[in-house]
This record gives sequence, C-alpha cells and structure tokens, in this order.
Amino acid sequence: MEFFLQMRSQPVFREGKNVGVRVFEKSKTGTGVLPELGLRSGDLVTHFCGVQIHDALSAEATICCKTEPVHDKVELMVERDGKMVQVFVPRPNKRAQDALKTTRT
Repeated sequence: MEFFLQMRSQPVFREGKNVGVRVFEKSKTGTGVLPELGLRSGDLVTHFCGVQIHDALSAEATICCKTEPVHDKVELMVERDGKMVQVFVPRPNKRAQDALKTTRT
C-alpha cells in the first residue's frame, strides 16, 4: 500500500531545530490509513529506523533499517500525548519508495 501518499505531514520545529514531522489524515472522515499503520492523526514522528527524522528526510544516502522479522516492519519513534511511543509500520514496497524519491527531487 502506498500509504505515504495517503497522509499529509507538517514539519515541527522547536528552538529553531526540526524535531520531526507531524502526520495527519488526508481523509476528512478519519477512516484513512494512519490507524492501519498504528499511527494517530497528530502524531509527531521523530525517528525512522533509529535515525532522527530530519536527518532521514535530508539523507541522500540509503538508510538501512533492521526490520521486525516476523512482520517485515520498520521502527518509528513517535511523540504522542507528550510520551515517546515505539511504532512498527509496514516496510514500503518498491513502488512507494520510488514515489517518495520523485517527490523529494
């Protein structure tokens, strides 16, 4: 599933530094893709595979992730209701990864 295209995001800054990306549903009904991923609208994603999200988004190199072996998922660290939560999301398929590359260039 190309879930990256089914949500919107907003960078979050604290003291002039990008600390993460807040994710929101694109769907007005609230029945979008975020619950499938274990995320909630308004979650602040701070880390992707152990890398701070601002570094991950600006990386020109490939970020290697350990996947959760049973379900082939990658780790996100999310700030939710003032607490850090570990969330495992499905690893994007090749088509979704290519779509992300074209939106970043």
